[in-house]
Amino acid sequence: MAKRKVRLPHWYYCEVYRVNVYYFLGWDWEEFKDFILKQTKYEVDKDEAPDGFTVALKGNLYVWTRDKTQMHIYGHECLHACNFILDKAGVRADFSNDEAQAYLLTNIMLQGLK
Repeated sequence: MAKRKVRLPHWYYCEVYRVNVYYFLGWDWEEFKDFILKQTKYEVDKDEAPDGFTVALKGNLYVWTRDKTQMHIYGHECLHACNFILDKAGVRADFSNDEAQAYLLTNIMLQGLK
């Protein structure tokens, strides 16, 4: 019997903030959930994620969207990822100091679409 090939998420390492970001864009929820459980022993709850989900586990970020063509959902989830990263780095974004957040969000979004 042939072994089923395991699909791997798109991965990006952000050197500035030293964090891995894994993208699961357009993945089936069950496939995403199983991958996270196998890698981290964390069970994600579907009720938390109707269309998108971002979680920080063991120093890594995992970004999932049900439909990879829904840019508003993708942007929403990437903002969560961006805020996790900045919080870990001790950077507080606010209306008078949001350049780090804006540049990081742009980078996180573009890297996931490669």
